[in-house]
Amino acid sequence: MEKQSEHFFTAYLRGIAGIKKGSTLQTNEAEFSYEWNMKNGAIEWFGNFAEQLGYERDTFVQEFQAWEKIIHPGDRMRVKNRMGLHLKADVPFCERYLVYHKNGKLLNIEDTGTYLMDNAHSPYKWIGVMKILKCDTD
Repeated sequence: MEKQSEHFFTAYLRGIAGIKKGSTLQTNEAEFSYEWNMKNGAIEWFGNFAEQLGYERDTFVQEFQAWEKIIHPGDRMRVKNRMGLHLKADVPFCERYLVYHKNGKLLNIEDTGTYLMDNAHSPYKWIGVMKILKCDTD
């Protein structure tokens, strides 16, 4: 008999005690979730993250390569390496790094995420939560 593999997913939910069935989940103004399609590079944002970074929702980065470009160069390689370590060794991914606001100011972000595997045991989606830790580094 072939052994079936099980996939487990850990989710962190905050402040949901008062939510009634059928209501819309309102996210904290400084916390945002995202889904990154690892096959085609597309990113979907949930919450007003674009606006917090000074962009219109429809003009904000919608693919991974564009997101990489707004990460501060001093943090970019570390973040990519930690993502790779999470994929290869399943080391938890929770990183703090700087990103550029559209006006040039730096924002301190905490990014926690994980990947999902398809039936072929290949990562196909990365899901995560980002939090702005403070307004700027000035």
